[in-house]
Amino acid sequence: MDARLHCVVVEARSRLGGRAWTFNDRSACPIDLGCGWLHSADRNPWRKLAEVQGRSIDKTPPPWMRLSAPIGFSLSEQAAFLQAHREFYERLDSLLDEKPDIPAATFLEPLGRWNALINAVSTYVSGAELDRVSSRDFLRYDDSGVNWRVVEGYGTVIATHGRDLPVVLGSPVHLIDHSVPKKTQAALGLPLGLADKLFLSLSHAEEFDEEIRLFGRTDHSETGVYHFRPFGRSHIEAYFGGRLASELEARDDVGFVDFAVGELVALLGSNFARRVKPLKLKRWGADPFSRGSYSYALPGKADCRAELAAPVDNRLFFAGEACSRSDYSTAHGAYLSGVAAAEAVIASQKTRR
Repeated sequence: MDARLHCVVVEARSRLGGRAWTFNDRSACPIDLGCGWLHSADRNPWRKLAEVQGRSIDKTPPPWMRLSAPIGFSLSEQAAFLQAHREFYERLDSLLDEKPDIPAATFLEPLGRWNALINAVSTYVSGAELDRVSSRDFLRYDDSGVNWRVVEGYGTVIATHGRDLPVVLGSPVHLIDHSVPKKTQAALGLPLGLADKLFLSLSHAEEFDEEIRLFGRTDHSETGVYHFRPFGRSHIEAYFGGRLASELEARDDVGFVDFAVGELVALLGSNFARRVKPLKLKRWGADPFSRGSYSYALPGKADCRAELAAPVDNRLFFAGEACSRSDYSTAHGAYLSGVAAAEAVIASQKTRR
């Protein structure tokens, strides 16, 4: 708007936000069905926008950066896993320049005790197992290590930010009459991974510490991770990624819940099943306007992000988290790529004049 260019946003959904969506039925606390963490919050533009809106920023350290409750996973085992995870990144960092863009799984320790769990974590952060993920792209991700949350919901911030824009909702775009084979090939190298969330209410929640994390299993990559009492609330945020999420999406909602409850009962005893009830489930793979959660690069395809982001004839411009070299899979990566694309549009208009 500052550049005095007229624009319109054509949005397929009936709401703003895309893969950022805060659900709030007024009878419960707001829950983020999509992105929920302000990753790299110290440099994340959405944090500043949230503060301008008067939102409450929660700076509680995320559960994945510290030891958690020793339930099915002793403190010594947790420490050993975190060390193995760090060593995986160190091998990746030290050897990557010597190798072509091969699968990130190549850098796992041969027959390593914690390989399955490291692979499970990949399904949460990339939406895919390490054998499908480009090692070069994986290492390019820039994480400052500062991870905060918005109490009112990340999706709330994003939807509020866009509500005064000229947006046409409920208007899917079926065709852009401009064939760009290179873009199609670039997009094929950047599939959308899958990570789904299930929220469960928890009775007698005070018996558990706030902000603890439990893995369903530590010896298998197809397992959920369970965040107990986020923000101190009486629910569990369950997370499933990769092949497991795809398999669960093939079932009905009850199948999702049964899997989660089965893993929790194995950790906490059969009586625990009576203490949880489903609140909300989001299947991002079944969403017709996303068909997944966030992008990852296939082995050998790390440079597809630059190809996807490049403008075409100074007429077509591209943005989104998949276009970001180092902030992909995040809302701030999408935002920053949008700013870059808008600046390119403005520059192209000045050239034409």
